[in-house]
Amino acid sequence: MKFLYYTLAFVPVLILLLIYAFRLIMRLTKPLMKLEKKKLWKAVRIALSLIICAMSFMVFSVPGIISLHFLVLALITDIVMWLVNKVCKLKKESKWNSSWRYLLPAIATIAFIFYGYWNLNHLVVTEYELDSQKIDGNGYRIAFLSDVHYGGIQKKQVLKEKIDEINAKNPDLIILGGDITEEETSNEEMHEIFEILSGLKSKYGTYYVYGNHDLQLYRDKEQRSYSWNEYLEALHKAGITVLDDEAVIIDKDFLLIGRKDLSMGERLSLKDLEAFGRAFELGGGIKPDYFILEIDHQPNLEEGKSDLLLSGHTHGGQMWPIGIIMDILGDPTYGEYTKKKHLIVSSGVAGWGFPFKTAKRSEYLIIDVK
Repeated sequence: MKFLYYTLAFVPVLILLLIYAFRLIMRLTKPLMKLEKKKLWKAVRIALSLIICAMSFMVFSVPGIISLHFLVLALITDIVMWLVNKVCKLKKESKWNSSWRYLLPAIATIAFIFYGYWNLNHLVVTEYELDSQKIDGNGYRIAFLSDVHYGGIQKKQVLKEKIDEINAKNPDLIILGGDITEEETSNEEMHEIFEILSGLKSKYGTYYVYGNHDLQLYRDKEQRSYSWNEYLEALHKAGITVLDDEAVIIDKDFLLIGRKDLSMGERLSLKDLEAFGRAFELGGGIKPDYFILEIDHQPNLEEGKSDLLLSGHTHGGQMWPIGIIMDILGDPTYGEYTKKKHLIVSSGVAGWGFPFKTAKRSEYLIIDVK
């Protein structure tokens, strides 16, 4: 249903952008019509326009991303140029009209792409603080990592070089929010990333929830690099606890709930998982008014009421301005939300599909709950 919703929202915009692309390429190649063999050059112009339009439809490819960025920036330049012409009353044949209207979007596109590659491979920390009357003592420091997509588009050493930095922040709890691997991850790389993550140290250990890519569900079974059992064995060997619609008591004032990913079929309700905490409350294993931390790979504001929900999945939109559009359409994409429940969405350690990330920084989170 959500896919249909986004299709209905994005396809008309994409069609209008492609119409603009056709007109833009025809305008750029207009000098060719001054050459001999006009019919031949007219055919070349149309063919070139159609190729650019086709590339723009390949939205999950490098040529598609570059083409779409150039088109959006060219459209913005044309709008700005139109406004400048109206205000300054420039002549149509001025240098601004003839040269910069094409150079500016081209330069900006190149800058965007270089920044996107650098940003993808430059991992930073983003910190949050949350006050809760349910927490006793000094509280908890949580390190949250999601969307590593190891073996995909990010350089392998990026996360490896941050393990000591994360440990130096002295987290009480490590949370892996899913999509640690993906369809392009080999069997060897799958074992490699969990060996790297086994180096993370914390007081209460490392917990993990599945993402939609981890088990390579978008590949045919015979084409997958590893089995579910192999994946679980690698997690177990790394000392990582899997929470697949399960809850665990961290301390007397803290209940951790890990959700089954929405891509993996039916799952328990948050209410059912909260019952686990209530059962331990009756047994004296946890105090009556305990803090509930919910981990769900895909942001889900519609179900239950936890004290804090941590999610990933969106990559912050990955490429500008997708995140802005998603937020306008009502889907939480990045940062902190407090309307329906307290939610923090991470843009993730890496991204997916193409080796650029221009919407948000590549990040891991440190959350202090006090």
